[in-house]
Amino acid sequence: KKAFLIGFALMLKRCAVDEIGLLDVRFSPGQYEDDDLGIRLNLAGWKVLLCRNSFILHFGSGGGVNVNKWKTLEDRNADIFKQMEI
Repeated sequence: KKAFLIGFALMLKRCAVDEIGLLDVRFSPGQYEDDDLGIRLNLAGWKVLLCRNSFILHFGSGGGVNVNKWKTLEDRNADIFKQMEI
């Protein structure tokens, strides 16, 4: 059982999403939204599991020329996450 998983490749039951809600828009466009989702799933009693026999190549906008933009966003969202009452 995990507390949370990185969210670029998640599979969720619809009834779990209906129960805990969608991704928190305060974290848009990313960084810490998956942490929040995983913790809310755990608090609601859902299991957060890792599929160990899969491989997903994530080729996206989180690095490269956008690394400074994402670092700033990560710092901002870390502050939001720390202030949340979970």
